[in-house]
Amino acid sequence: MDQNYNEMFQTKNIALSIAFLCLNFIISAQGTVERPSKPIIDTLTFFNWPSIPDWPRTAISNNGQFVLYATHNLPAGKSSLIVQALKDNQK
Repeated sequence: MDQNYNEMFQTKNIALSIAFLCLNFIISAQGTVERPSKPIIDTLTFFNWPSIPDWPRTAISNNGQFVLYATHNLPAGKSSLIVQALKDNQK
């Protein structure tokens, strides 16, 4: 019975050792993946995203051919007022 227990214990140890080595290989292999070329997004990034502010209000002309809107941070750090034709996308 002791010999049977020892064989079972050794088998479990070998299986656990193999599992540990495989897991270690998988974890270490993830460090070799190339980093994406896109910048990291953090909470400071949110403040630099382009946005459409509340003032001046976005408006559509009476005939529906033009739209007026403002942007903030497009380009970065600047504000722009845009009048755009809806039919041909001219700004």
